Formats: sequence, C-alpha cells, structure tokens
Amino acid sequence: AEASATRTFAAIEVVIDNTGSMEAIARDSFGNALLNEFGQPMTKLDVTKRAAINFIRQFTPRDKIGISFYSTSSAVARSISNDYDADALVAAIRNIPQLPWATNIQLGLLTGLRDMETWLNEDGVIRGDWPNRYIVLMTDGTPNQNVPDNNQQEDLLNDWTTEDGPDDD
Repeated sequence: AEASATRTFAAIEVVIDNTGSMEAIARDSFGNALLNEFGQPMTKLDVTKRAAINFIRQFTPRDKIGISFYSTSSAVARSISNDYDADALVAAIRNIPQLPWATNIQLGLLTGLRDMETWLNEDGVIRGDWPNRYIVLMTDGTPNQNVPDNNQQEDLLNDWTTEDGPDDD
C-alpha cells in the first residue's frame, strides 16, 4: 500500500515590496513587457500581487496567513489570525498601494516578524511551538535604505534567521 503524505499546517507572513521600483513595467527574460488579460503592460507590483494571490490560494483554513508591505515605512495589510478568510487576504493584497519611496527590506521583514510574534502570543496563548513558521519576501531587488530604529530590531532579525528560530530569553 502506498503511504499518503499529509502536509502540516503553517503560519506564514507574506511581505510585499511596494516601493518606487515596483512601478516599472515587468519584463520577461527577453525584455518583452508582461501583459495582463486586457493586453496592457503590468508593473512589477502587479505581477507580485498576482504571485502573492496565487501563493496564498495554495493554503487551507488550517494555515494562518498575514500580509504586510514596505517601502520607506511599513504596515500590516492583514494580520495573521485564527480566522482564515481567503477573500479578505486577496482584498488586502489587491489594496496594497504603489508608493514612490525607497526600499527598506529590513523594516519590511521586521514588520512581518512582529505581526507573526503578535499572533504567536495573542490572548495569552503562546503558540511558540507552532511547527512551521515562514516569512515570504516578495521584492524586485536589494535594499537602498537601512534605518533600524534601534539594536533590538537587528537582534530580532538575527534571532529569526538562525536555524533554531528565536531565543526564548
């Protein structure tokens, strides 16, 4: 008999770059503009939003998904919650604005991490043993702005990028 594989549930924060460079026309490897279903050129942000929507549609209500975005500043478009609502996630992605500002990837990642940490500890219920936690970064490039507000941000990011995850202290 063939064993069936069962996927475990996940907590995922999708962090989307909405900086000025994402306003550029998206191009394929031959330099041709990528077109939408109406034959109009798509921006890098349009393509990224489509990818994010297709990505989240792969999950089920057992999975917990949050959406955040960043440029010079950052914000949570939809917090991770126990109330899985695919339509609300899609709407949150579609409503991410195009901003003409710089790329502060560190701030975007930290916003996503904080949203996940808030959910992991909300209502006094510690979900620190949630088995699969992921930050998915969707960007077109490298940071051109790095403005940590203090060393705690760098420590938090360093904790989450180790193999074992965050420290418990």
